[in-house]
Amino acid sequence: MTAVLCQNAKDRSAATWKNQLEPFSHLEFAVSDAAKGINSAVAKLAQARDIDPSAPALTHGLDVFHTTMAAKRVLA
Repeated sequence: MTAVLCQNAKDRSAATWKNQLEPFSHLEFAVSDAAKGINSAVAKLAQARDIDPSAPALTHGLDVFHTTMAAKRVLA
């Protein structure tokens, strides 16, 4: 499944991202860039799920585009 959140928000803070991601209560893997806001939001949601044994675990990975771009800079 892919979810693209096409909404202009006042900021890209962890709280803003958390509000956008909370409805996806069965999300098990999130992919994003390395931005601090979304990373923090996913970490907070994952931590909250760790407390609830009935909730699925949530893990987070980096998108391929930004990882490839960073690797090209290092290898150049």
